[in-house]
Amino acid sequence: MIGIDTNVILNVLRKEDPTLHKKGSLDFFRAVQRKKTELAISVITLTELFRKPFRDNSAEEKQKIDSFLHLINTKTIMISHDSAIDAARLIEELGMNFADALIAASLDFANIKTFVTRNTDDYKKTNLEILTPEDFMKKYY
Repeated sequence: MIGIDTNVILNVLRKEDPTLHKKGSLDFFRAVQRKKTELAISVITLTELFRKPFRDNSAEEKQKIDSFLHLINTKTIMISHDSAIDAARLIEELGMNFADALIAASLDFANIKTFVTRNTDDYKKTNLEILTPEDFMKKYY
């Protein structure tokens, strides 16, 4: 199972994202769908994805996100007691951002070892293998 960061999904959904990022993320999602690779997102990512549609009161944007998540068949990873405590350690010992620490810890405790993100520097000191969509494609496909 591969963990996916918010920004990789938004590359596909937002019109304003850079063309190369959009292409790399689309190629990644197409490849993992062909290989039937299981994908996971943290409950934090789910929250981040829906913030703007709620702020803008856009039922259309909510539906677009729901449809895409259904299309790529993501599993949502919850924050457990132990992962919340480990996130606190990541914040205090490594200086990680609150949301990033929760994402990393919840995926790690769910035994997900590979995480695809555009923000590789944010996660480099975690237990996760951190790859951009393009790096993932080079390494595994």
